[in-house]
Amino acid sequence: MRKDEILVAGGSAGRPPPSRQAAPPTTFFPGPRLRMAEARRDMAVQARADGQAGPQYISIAIEGEIDERMVARVKTQLDAAPHASTLRMRVNSNGGNLHSALRIYNAICEHPASRKSARAAGRCQSAALVAFLACDHREAAAGVLILTHEAAVSPVRNRRWTRGVHQSAADRLHAADEAILDLICERTGATRATVRTLMEADENIHLVRALSVGLIHEFDGCTRPCSRDWPERVRNAWKTQAVVVGMPNYLFSPGYLAACAATLRRQP
Repeated sequence: MRKDEILVAGGSAGRPPPSRQAAPPTTFFPGPRLRMAEARRDMAVQARADGQAGPQYISIAIEGEIDERMVARVKTQLDAAPHASTLRMRVNSNGGNLHSALRIYNAICEHPASRKSARAAGRCQSAALVAFLACDHREAAAGVLILTHEAAVSPVRNRRWTRGVHQSAADRLHAADEAILDLICERTGATRATVRTLMEADENIHLVRALSVGLIHEFDGCTRPCSRDWPERVRNAWKTQAVVVGMPNYLFSPGYLAACAATLRRQP
């Protein structure tokens, strides 16, 4: 079994909600603490106003296997800049432990940075995609491998796998699949049917497909860069009832507009 399919046994059905959006409580894995996130945003605003905000930029690397050591490192970086306004993530990983990836996802969602941008290069597969989705603006290098799939677990040696044990494992895998599916749907706006098809295929996703689904918002050499000016231009166009011709629909999706607000660049 591939290491990017490892799933820590335990838990039941549920899902981690996206940052800054209310969602039902989960039991498979608790989602971001929304009240905590809002309180941290308020404290960050006050700290910046008082001139006591400290470092304003965080750079996080998700490289190699995702495990609890990576979780500890990421949390240390976030804690060192609790009032930072900008977070930049680099991803090159074929996955690892799902629970560890969800811990990273939660920690980033709870941080008060107003601009969270991620760039995938090389690989962004399995659990790495979960961490990647914590950022509102997501870009990809040309040729990056993006993959999501159904969860899997390796049978434990020296244990009799009875019907009950198999059923329990199947229930945990189903809960994990639903958690991943719901997280991706919430963060991309894609339908459950679309995401389920990608998970069941267990194949690298073409970048054009990843763009249309909302997993990424731009990729090198083929798309227009996200711009913080774009949402205002769209709002002005709607106000004047302008007719837009020849532009792809994804440029007007809520996810893309949010990505533009979170990007680190401003285009003329």
